[in-house]
Amino acid sequence: MPGVFRGGGVAYRRHAYWRILLDAMGAKMSEREEGVNVIRKVVCAFCGHTFPTKRIGGAQGTIWTTDLLEAHIRICPQHPMRKLEERIRELENPKVDKDVESLVQALNKAGIRTVASCSGHGKRPGNIALADGRELIIAPDWETAREIEKDFPSING
Repeated sequence: MPGVFRGGGVAYRRHAYWRILLDAMGAKMSEREEGVNVIRKVVCAFCGHTFPTKRIGGAQGTIWTTDLLEAHIRICPQHPMRKLEERIRELENPKVDKDVESLVQALNKAGIRTVASCSGHGKRPGNIALADGRELIIAPDWETAREIEKDFPSING
C-alpha cells in the first residue's frame, strides 16, 4: 500500500517524519527503542550539543526542542555562520594606521565613506581611498606636498 512503511504504522510514519524534519534543520537524531516507546535526542550537527525532544514548560509557556535548537544555532561556536559574522565585523571595523586614523574617522563621521587607507609608513605619502572612487593623498609636510604638486600642471595656466 503506498505511503505505508512495512513493519510500522502511525508511530513509524511519525518517526520518519521527524527524522526528515530534523535532518533538514541540520540536526541528527539518535534513538533507542523500548517496546513501543522511542527515546530520541536532537544533536547539533556542528558541535554535538544534545537537546531533549520533549516540551519543557508550564504556566510560563512551552519551549519546544526546535526553539532550543534554533537558539543554540545562534550561539554555536562551531556553526559556519560564526566565520561569516567575524568577517562582517572585520569589514565593518577595518584596521587603520594610527597616523591616518583620525582623518578616516572624521571622513566617515561626516558621511564620506572610506574603503582603504595607508599612512605611507614614512616611505611615501599616505592615502585614503573613498567609496566613490576618489583617493586622497596625504603629504607628511608642506615641502613634500609642493614636490607632489610639481608633477601636475598649474591651475593658473
